[in-house]
Amino acid sequence: MLNLISYVIAALFGGSIVSIIDWFRTYRREKRERHISILREQIQHLYGPIYYLVSQNKTLFQASANIHKAAEDAYFGKRFASSVLETVTKDVNKTIEIANRYIELVVKNNEKIMDILNNNIHLAEIEDYENFSIFVKDYFRLQIETGRILKSEKEVDKTDSDPKLPFSVVLKLPRISFLDENFIKMVETRFFEIKNEYNKYCK
Repeated sequence: MLNLISYVIAALFGGSIVSIIDWFRTYRREKRERHISILREQIQHLYGPIYYLVSQNKTLFQASANIHKAAEDAYFGKRFASSVLETVTKDVNKTIEIANRYIELVVKNNEKIMDILNNNIHLAEIEDYENFSIFVKDYFRLQIETGRILKSEKEVDKTDSDPKLPFSVVLKLPRISFLDENFIKMVETRFFEIKNEYNKYCK
């Protein structure tokens, strides 16, 4: 009788151990799957799309800078005859206008980044919130203080009546960045960190 009781107790105890081990394995597997799912969401809906737009913006900045550099080499510091001065002035203004079109594309990309942040900020790493906040601040400052509020084609105000701060006031305010270097570095670093971690789990 004693042997039978001992056997039952051992069986029950052994069964409990097996159940605990199974539960622990299930817990670890589910935790791993949740983590992989979060990484995938971050890549697909936050850091991936922003990284793509930031990469575009870097290319656009470079294109604009190249035109400005070419204009400096072609025009600045040189003397022109009065007979061609008007033509040269028009050419310079046209060149600057074309270079600025690249910057306008940067502004539109920044609007897309804002949409991504508004919809997916819950996927951001806590330590990235400060850089995201700086981006948001500069985004709104650029629109409000310089009168560059984006509008659809149907909403464009042909009178250019958006209020702007006087230039003398703008000069005394902190500089507005189209895309802060720290923001660029953070997005690039975080995107590859998350992507590499995701790839490690999915090998």
